[in-house]
Amino acid sequence: DLSAFEKKAIIAPVSLIVSERQAYEERFDKRAALEPARESHKYLEHLDRILAIQEHILQCSEREDVPIIDVTALEDPSSAAVTLVAERLQKEKEIRKVMGGNGKAKKKG
Repeated sequence: DLSAFEKKAIIAPVSLIVSERQAYEERFDKRAALEPARESHKYLEHLDRILAIQEHILQCSEREDVPIIDVTALEDPSSAAVTLVAERLQKEKEIRKVMGGNGKAKKKG
């Protein structure tokens, strides 16, 4: 529940997923090569749990109408995320314009 922040921040939720098991395996191997302390086998041993958690997050996102970006399906997932945030900012700007910037509907007059 983010309602406590509604007037202090513009919230643009988005869920990032890795839809392919092989992509996870490759990511863990690459990360282990860059950071040997983060050995891939530690994560691969728990990959089924990781995928189950991701599936739960995906279901929650769908239920709450949170946009989902599959980082394995896009060449540039960062651009997709920026686009979603920009769209949310535009929507917020339009809402604030209608509401007069203070959360109260403008009086017609």
